Amino acid sequence: MYVRERVRLFWARQVTSALQRLSTNVLREVCIYLDAETLLPFCKSGDFGLFNVASRETLHYPEAPDFPRGAVLCFIGCFRVMCLGKTTSTCILTPTCRQDSASMAEARYYPGCIHYIHCVYAFGGSSATSCSAEKYSVQEDHWTALPHMNASRYAFSPVRHEQSIYLAEVNEASHMLEVFDTVTERFSVLSTSLPFAGYSSIAFISREELTVVDFTGRRVRMQMQKGADIRKDEVLLSGVECYSQSVPVLLGRAVFFSQYKSGETVRFSIDSGVFEVIV
Repeated sequence: MYVRERVRLFWARQVTSALQRLSTNVLREVCIYLDAETLLPFCKSGDFGLFNVASRETLHYPEAPDFPRGAVLCFIGCFRVMCLGKTTSTCILTPTCRQDSASMAEARYYPGCIHYIHCVYAFGGSSATSCSAEKYSVQEDHWTALPHMNASRYAFSPVRHEQSIYLAEVNEASHMLEVFDTVTERFSVLSTSLPFAGYSSIAFISREELTVVDFTGRRVRMQMQKGADIRKDEVLLSGVECYSQSVPVLLGRAVFFSQYKSGETVRFSIDSGVFEVIV
């Protein structure tokens, strides 16, 4: 299943990249049927939907979710978006309806959340037992407890690389970089430590480089190769909150995320380090 999923994602990205020169309608249809990773959920002033970062089009949902402070959004494919956090209740929204889904074992304010191969992973959260984690099966509508993490964390963006999920949130108490293996379902701590990156961060991996940008705009970068040096940049900007409502979307050499408080969609240029509010 893992190899098949990798092949599907590879061709989805290849076709999507090739079609960027074509009409936005064609590109939108490709994103629909291939589930390409170009759709970013957002909730802005009561308006809810998906923003296509490739075509720059917005699909508005008729019913906005109850999106209280502390909740997050997770795109799970085929126009479905899960809303979770604050309470144990979760729901899945589509362009036509809202469906209640199984409840989590714990309420989670600002959990780190990511979708991978029919599962949603929720890590930590400031209101839960902060080292706890859970996994949701989209097919079975069921949450399962995972082993505890080695450090508490919240308000961050987990990022996947192959079969591993990197928990790149580093607080003042712990500078450990933790990794979750989706096959063995075990947490491990890398020997390389990250400097304090601050709370409310986004993370992404591009060209084998892990990047974390915190709420102040400070950027920390680390090559994925074992034993690589860590680079820490000065503050890149001010005025843009680097905490996303959902998992940031990487397209080419740019990262798109929806700011948690405002719901605005922001484009971050990896090469220039410039942030731009686009919606």
